[in-house]
Amino acid sequence: MKQFDLANKLFILILALPFVVLFTGITPADYHLLKQIELSTYFSNSLIIICLALIMANIIGVILAWLSSFYYFKHKRLFEIMAILPLAIPAYILAIIYGYISEIEIAYICQQISGAYCHISLRNLFGAALIFALGFFPYIFLFCKSYFYKVKTQLMIGSVYNLTHRKIFKHIALPALLPAIISSNLLIAMEIVADFGVVSFFGIETFATEIYRFWFFKNNIEIALLLSVILLVFILILSALGYLSKTKRSYEIDQVNLNNEHFAELSGKKLFYLWLGAGLVFFFSFLLPVLTMLGWSITHLDIFIAKKTLSSLANSVILALLGGLFICFCSFFNVSYNKLNRRNPSILSQIISLGYAIPGSVIAIAVIYTLFNIFELLNLDIQLTGIAAIIALIYAYQIRFTAICYNKFNSGWEQISDEVQIVSKTFLRNNFLRTFKIILPTLQKTFLVSLLIIMIEISKELPATLILRPFNFDTVATRTYMLASDESVKEAGATALLIVLANLLPILFLQKYLYQKTNVKT
Repeated sequence: MKQFDLANKLFILILALPFVVLFTGITPADYHLLKQIELSTYFSNSLIIICLALIMANIIGVILAWLSSFYYFKHKRLFEIMAILPLAIPAYILAIIYGYISEIEIAYICQQISGAYCHISLRNLFGAALIFALGFFPYIFLFCKSYFYKVKTQLMIGSVYNLTHRKIFKHIALPALLPAIISSNLLIAMEIVADFGVVSFFGIETFATEIYRFWFFKNNIEIALLLSVILLVFILILSALGYLSKTKRSYEIDQVNLNNEHFAELSGKKLFYLWLGAGLVFFFSFLLPVLTMLGWSITHLDIFIAKKTLSSLANSVILALLGGLFICFCSFFNVSYNKLNRRNPSILSQIISLGYAIPGSVIAIAVIYTLFNIFELLNLDIQLTGIAAIIALIYAYQIRFTAICYNKFNSGWEQISDEVQIVSKTFLRNNFLRTFKIILPTLQKTFLVSLLIIMIEISKELPATLILRPFNFDTVATRTYMLASDESVKEAGATALLIVLANLLPILFLQKYLYQKTNVKT
């Protein structure tokens, strides 16, 4: 029991250590370095992109969730699948594809039609915001659809009083939906701040790109550390705002069995306009990028059997499997310890669960700085190359993705009945054996789903992998990024297709789960 307790505390300490070292590594004397960087530019670029992206994503996500939740029409499940499939395409892949289409394909078509050269480029703040909106609006759709289901009774009351659908949406739905909108918007804002691929490919200066540039190209470790701390503080503020929004706002109501009571069945022109709008969104956010990648893949089939591609694919699978198993087992035993001992997670443990919100570049810098300090303290001459770099990379993944497993196992534990726990305690007094022999098999499905999600997240993680990977070690994500950086865009699109195909598995599983949850009484 004492060993279990010690291991749990050590697990939390190891995850928190890089951020403690990162904060303590910055002294007041380092703030004079702010004169060497354009801090206002990084902030303004990030804020403009966030605001523009959220406006566009909210318009798309909220409207799609409203239509999906309160109208009946044929093939509605297909409509919902179309709304979440864009999550399968990482934003940096959308940036690669639309960057090429806007600058090459459209210019070529324009020249063929009119004979004049026209230059259209998305390499600006609006272009980046548009890419993020197309990539992240499904988050708003999922949050809002889930919340619409909870407040459905309130909205049905509006129809009883003969309010028009527009008034119900404006005066009842939107105010009731505010917590879901705030939560999803904060999640998207943190994703945008943490992004490296889109802004790097579009040549926009943000914290993520400048951390990478100062660390690698300018070899200015002090400024990279300072920018990492500033960005980390910014992310923590966003996380705190998200927490406060959940605690101060509550629109929860008693659940009422409404079965499939929708406001109206859409048909005719209304149904046509619904599918036209949804079809356009689906076309630009998923279908066009996938068709483009398929076209590039067909013309570059040799890229799939190239030695570097096969090597990067093997590296991705091995890294994802090792990292996924390690993260899942550590998270499982941490959650099990708290549940078996009836302890509420400590504040430190709660903070660590926010690791997913912290940019991969910041985590990578924190891990490198921490390990270098430990090696120096122990007088060890170890370089982060080869196996050491792989261990550091898994360490970074552990910090980045623990929150996913942590929340998943917490939810899984809630489904274990008290009777099962009492019986298991009767036969096995030792908590470690009970966890391994009874609880783990009971949560087998939860464990496998968590492992699948973590493996997908690791396979598409870009900034942390770019910074920490050993020399001449590529994953599919870094291979795609490097090809795009070298202007081999079509080859990059072919390898990007592998990432998209892998991402489709958890996306389709999520859709099936949501459909079963919201249509139990159908």
